[in-house]
Amino acid sequence: MINFTEALKVIEENSGIHFLKVEEMYAESELYIKPEHLNMFQIVGGGCLYNLADITAGVAYNSQKEKGVTATGTMDFLRAAKDTEKIICKATLVKKGSKLCFATTEVEDDKGRLVARGSFVFCNVEQK
Repeated sequence: MINFTEALKVIEENSGIHFLKVEEMYAESELYIKPEHLNMFQIVGGGCLYNLADITAGVAYNSQKEKGVTATGTMDFLRAAKDTEKIICKATLVKKGSKLCFATTEVEDDKGRLVARGSFVFCNVEQK
């Protein structure tokens, strides 16, 4: 397993997601929009928004002592993310148990407009 700092570098290199802030139970990231992030309507694709939210929530979870993976996740798409240079995601862990952890995400465009909200559950994979 690679260390957490290396993992953040790999995420940025492979996905373009840059982390602005990582604290215990919180992470904030941004993704500069490229043509490959857009759908046929020139709107940031839902899969792109979901991926950003899932990864950001995962970093918030894995920034702590416990380590885990996504068990489930849902997104509510609230408005089109169009005509934006970047999207920003904020992830907060809201309840942490011994096996499961619940997180919420908010994704905004570069004008501060909320474009999506997500809920994710992470499963602790470390053996005790």
